[in-house]
Amino acid sequence: SSDLALIVDNWYAALKASDRAAFRELLSEDAEITLKQIGIVQKKAEYIEALETWEDIASDLELTYVSEGIDASSASAEVCYKFRSNAFTNLEIFTFEGSKIVRLTQERLKDECD
Repeated sequence: SSDLALIVDNWYAALKASDRAAFRELLSEDAEITLKQIGIVQKKAEYIEALETWEDIASDLELTYVSEGIDASSASAEVCYKFRSNAFTNLEIFTFEGSKIVRLTQERLKDECD
C-alpha cells in the first residue's frame, strides 16, 4: 500500500538525517530492530540512543534503496549504504501494525553496491 511505502520512505529520510523525533513516531513502543550482520536486536529506545554513534558514521553516507515488495503488513527493500571508506547492500524487511513499524530486520547481502 502507498501508506506503507511512505513509512519506508520516511524511515530512510530519518536514517540519513539521524532524526530521533521521526524514529519515535515511526517505531511502535515495543518495536525490535534486528541487525543480523552484528547479531544484535535493539528495542526502540536502544535504537534511538545508538543514533549518537550513527550520526558520526553517517555524515558522508549516500543511501539508496529499491522497494522489493509491499503487502498488507510488510515491506522489503534492497538498500545500498555507500560510505567514503566502504559500501554494502542490505535486504531490509519491515513489519507493520497499523502505521507503526513493529519489526525491522537488516541482513547483509553483499559487501558492495551495484
